[in-house]
Amino acid sequence: MNSVVFLQGLFLFIILSFKYADTVPGDIKDPIELDLSDELPDKVKIIPSVKFSGGSNYLVMKKHRSTHTIGAVVDKENLLVNSSEENMGRYVLVVPIGDGSRYVRVVTRSRTGSNYFTAVDEFIKGPSNFGYSRVSRISLDLDILTQQSSNLISIDVFPDPYSPQSVTAKFTVNKEMMHQAVIGRVKYGKYVVNDGVEGLIERSVTWEGGPDDPRITILSLYKDGMYYEIRYVFETEPDEGFHNYSDKIRLIHSYE
Repeated sequence: MNSVVFLQGLFLFIILSFKYADTVPGDIKDPIELDLSDELPDKVKIIPSVKFSGGSNYLVMKKHRSTHTIGAVVDKENLLVNSSEENMGRYVLVVPIGDGSRYVRVVTRSRTGSNYFTAVDEFIKGPSNFGYSRVSRISLDLDILTQQSSNLISIDVFPDPYSPQSVTAKFTVNKEMMHQAVIGRVKYGKYVVNDGVEGLIERSVTWEGGPDDPRITILSLYKDGMYYEIRYVFETEPDEGFHNYSDKIRLIHSYE
């Protein structure tokens, strides 16, 4: 068990080392103020989001990342996040919501001494609001066996490539509700699969194998910028229930 923990820690250290490779020089970076309602600064570019339809990612061009970073993020007179000398990299995602709202996610990578930190700040602006508020979500219990599609939860069903007699089901929160709700505790009938909800931003749940050989994969993003993908299988020993079969950890990408 200790060797597994050590290897996971080593793997995470390697991930962070590569992720921060262009932030290592050590000098304070020049901040570039980003106004979401103004012209794009000349050292900042926009990349369309592949994850969120209609979304846009703002980031400093690669050739300037060793010397510059996005600083304060504003929208006209609204200050979302301020600049900081510890800021070694900042990335901004803007997603229009169907009702006219605007969702903004700011990912900041900071350094204090030799320690690196990632923080995710989220904001929402309603269709009739002039200002932004921080995102606060309700946590939804999900029972895989009984959950139905609703205005909160979407269920995508497709063939299971490893089990022709069953299908794969993926549970996610509807895009229009992404700033209001998140899948929290996950159950499979009487069994609790995962109930870790502290600092949770988003979560998807995939069920494979049908009722005969249930396999559940939970992908979760937390406010520290870490994605955890945990795969569970059903076992009768040593305790009956779902057990962690494998897990993957990665840092949130510069853009999504």
